[in-house]
Amino acid sequence: MIDYQKIKLKCAEDTELSIRALDKYLLHYHLDKTPNRVSLQVILSTYWRQLVDLESQSVDLLVAEFTAHQLFGQKHLIQEYLKDPEILKLPDAEYQYLEWHAKHTWRFSFAVIQDNPEPGFFNMLDLLTNESYLLYSPGLQKICKTGVPRLCFNLISFNGLCWQTYGVVICSRAYTWDDIFFLSECINPEIEDEEDIAQEIESNCFPFLLLVLGMNSPIVTSQGCEIIFCGATDYCQSINLDQLHAKFIVATKGRIVQMKSHEMSEFPHDAVAYFDPKKKEIIRNASTLEGFEFLTESLRESGIELETGADYYVTPAMYNAAEKIIDRKISITSEYGILFIKPASKEDELTKRVNKFVQMILPNINSREKPDIEGISFAAGLDSNLGEELWEKFSNYSK
Repeated sequence: MIDYQKIKLKCAEDTELSIRALDKYLLHYHLDKTPNRVSLQVILSTYWRQLVDLESQSVDLLVAEFTAHQLFGQKHLIQEYLKDPEILKLPDAEYQYLEWHAKHTWRFSFAVIQDNPEPGFFNMLDLLTNESYLLYSPGLQKICKTGVPRLCFNLISFNGLCWQTYGVVICSRAYTWDDIFFLSECINPEIEDEEDIAQEIESNCFPFLLLVLGMNSPIVTSQGCEIIFCGATDYCQSINLDQLHAKFIVATKGRIVQMKSHEMSEFPHDAVAYFDPKKKEIIRNASTLEGFEFLTESLRESGIELETGADYYVTPAMYNAAEKIIDRKISITSEYGILFIKPASKEDELTKRVNKFVQMILPNINSREKPDIEGISFAAGLDSNLGEELWEKFSNYSK
């Protein structure tokens, strides 16, 4: 039988010691040293555009979390301080706290909640290591009052009885594990698996801490389907056009063949494929899992050999967050699509995009809950400022 009260008391003791030994002393002592201060300033100057949108208190918490990870993570900078004359002057309990955590490495954890056995306590599954652990986090408990998050990213430390969060509790109802692969590859294109992600976080954690920028974005849905942008590029020697007409609207521009699903080529699925005989590749794109799976199965039934999975799956929440984090535009749809756009006036195209936007916000207009305007605007092909104006206009009409 787990004695949660005993563990809770230990957590409270550890938290108090972390405030006295770490927050109020060691973090400042560490950053007072010129090389460490300069190193932090380089990080902050690199990401100043992203940080300007955060409150100063949130930036301070991210800095504390980043610095604590340098001290207690795999770099083990804490070892340099345990023999420091100034640190040796700390009260015994505070020094012993530092000594304990010098022997028990802190780490970042991408995890999902398995259950909530006691207020403040969570059984978590780490998606990088596939290990389960007991976490104590009053902050996470508070977040769960408005809905259980789909993914959590936290710096965690072990106190001898359980793990605790330190710094900003980053949780999202929209982010998925596939999103993390997408972001990781945007940060470092060499990343291939979970081990690579873990190493990247250990050596370059700050961009991952910036997931805080989009953590409150909701899931974007339309017509009962979640919007998830999917894409894949596969080798394809050739295709048989005669076999495609039963399941696809087939069009050609030069050497490029476009295949639009009869059933799922329209919003919200937007399922379409392109074949380039020169490059011998076939590209699949869709805006829902249902659309991507249907597109893939239709192509396979038409005699084209394909892997069933996509190269990427990314939610609108992560797409927008990733662009902010790496500070550049990210292209996820095929460049061939522009070849097949029918000539139309700018007014016609704008009307089409506005109608698509309105379709997606209708459930929120009725419930009077503001959706992720930025994510929906992107999905509809609209500027986010125009999306905000449309939301204000239509939500006011419903009052």
